[in-house]
Amino acid sequence: MLAGIFPMLMVVASRRKGDCALGPVWRLVGNPVVAAATSLFFLAALLLHGLVIWEEPYQRAAALRVAVATVTVTVVAIRRGAFRSRAVVEVRLGPEAPTLVVFTLVVLGSGTPAQV
Repeated sequence: MLAGIFPMLMVVASRRKGDCALGPVWRLVGNPVVAAATSLFFLAALLLHGLVIWEEPYQRAAALRVAVATVTVTVVAIRRGAFRSRAVVEVRLGPEAPTLVVFTLVVLGSGTPAQV
């Protein structure tokens, strides 16, 4: 869960709501289909442990509770708009010259050219 489900959800959310433009990135990592497939793989592994692999009742119950909690957190995040995209406009003074104003527009985590 901590190695595959939540990191993928965070990557998708950060790529859509990124406050700053990233350098070269692997677009495949932030793809929602890849994130969903990875999350489903790890959820299936968790359910497999809870239903088949572990034999003790408390271990099975814990795995199933964690699986339910994971799905619940994911559904709540989706319903609250964690994956909705946004545009960020940054206006700041340049580091070299205090009179130089720098404008940056970031849409879907990447810099976008705009006329100011």
